[in-house]
Amino acid sequence: MDNPAGAGNGIEIAEGGAAGAAPLTGDAGSAGALGECAAALPLKCGDRVNHSTLIQGRPNLWSGYGSTQRAESGRETIYALSTAADCVVNASLSNLQTDLDLLLVPACNSTSSAVPSLKASSTPLDLQSEESFSWMNPAARVSYLVVDGYAGAEGSYTLEVACSCSP
Repeated sequence: MDNPAGAGNGIEIAEGGAAGAAPLTGDAGSAGALGECAAALPLKCGDRVNHSTLIQGRPNLWSGYGSTQRAESGRETIYALSTAADCVVNASLSNLQTDLDLLLVPACNSTSSAVPSLKASSTPLDLQSEESFSWMNPAARVSYLVVDGYAGAEGSYTLEVACSCSP
């Protein structure tokens, strides 16, 4: 396998997502793997991926999210994460060269340009060069992370996911 995201991160990227991760299914709200989530890149606890909204992203479909007032009109990359146990998940977006934001959405079956979201880290790039947040992910629940660009921003980033799970 090659690593289109760049060498040196210790993770090989398989076509369609993170190494070792199978396509996710599950209830994902009511969306399952339908709609916009069908092409979500799978993530698992411990993943660190170097990606770009220009390569892994899709043309802008969502320009607003319920948890931020910022105009997110750049290309979007969607990730799906499922945990086998109840876990506190920490997600961080770093190595930003442009104003990309990190969002958590409960499902991605919205047909409107504004999407409900549970969390957002959307600080302007000139104030903060990393976006991060944590949430409790119940066992077998699929959560969707979205990397989106403020005011048309597009570019590369590192996305890391760390989990602390109950036995």
